[in-house]
Amino acid sequence: MKKLSLLGTAVITISALFLVFQMAPDANGEQYLEKKPLLKDKSENVYIVFLNGLGSSCDGTRYNNMHFYELRKILAGVGFSYYDERFIMYSYNGGIVKNGRWFPEKHTPRDTGQPIQLSASRLEYLIEQISLVHPEARFILVGHSLGGRIALDFASTAGPVLRKKIIGIVTLNSPLLGSSKKIPGVVMNLLNSLDSILSSPAVRQLLWECSYSSKLQVMRRYDIKKLKKEGISVATFSTREDKVVEAINGCIMDQNGQPMTEGFIVRANDFSIRDLTSHINILNNKKVHEYLINLYLDVILRG
Repeated sequence: MKKLSLLGTAVITISALFLVFQMAPDANGEQYLEKKPLLKDKSENVYIVFLNGLGSSCDGTRYNNMHFYELRKILAGVGFSYYDERFIMYSYNGGIVKNGRWFPEKHTPRDTGQPIQLSASRLEYLIEQISLVHPEARFILVGHSLGGRIALDFASTAGPVLRKKIIGIVTLNSPLLGSSKKIPGVVMNLLNSLDSILSSPAVRQLLWECSYSSKLQVMRRYDIKKLKKEGISVATFSTREDKVVEAINGCIMDQNGQPMTEGFIVRANDFSIRDLTSHINILNNKKVHEYLINLYLDVILRG
């Protein structure tokens, strides 16, 4: 009985580490205030790619599963529309450009557990395909949880031509240094027998990286310095209260323990209580909203 109890606790723990909750849909009939674009000739070339995390899904439509509701509402106040053509939904199975518009392929929660390198290659394909029909396009990558990890991995390994297309990268509670906790082998065996997404290649990679977090941190610092030197803005945000991704794994620090990107650790609630909802609540954080708005405005003002 004691072993079963420990096993159950471990299963709950790993679920808390990687489970990505589905966000509530918008209220029916809600309207959003949209303003005319600022410096339209420049702003119309800025595309924002939204990347959801582990356990997300896509029904093959452009907006139904895009999420990032609050961010899209905020952006609608500075020239975008809530269902803007320049809002791009990343799919773990790729997509296709039709009549100048990106249409994501369907993907299931299980697909999100594919190898992270494969997921990054899907993002590379997305950027390439949109750039073929919109050569002037420049991109801001906004990723939540595993989506942010994919965005940063892609930008760090992309060739110089594609990197020139990237304006900024914003990661939100993303496992940039892998998992912060090791999972007992017996638990992984159980999850394998259940064919769980928590035993998928992506999760296994994050668990493996747990033993190499120090080396990964050095690598991330190097990659971020390189991206910033090339003029790409990088912001790694995390929440101190997050129980899914530890704050220190989601916000890259320098050797003095200070954030080395334009992002930082924010508060998810007023009570400093660690819970599962904090993993998603970062999407509603005002500091994150302010950063993205300022990044966008800075881009169009600089041209």
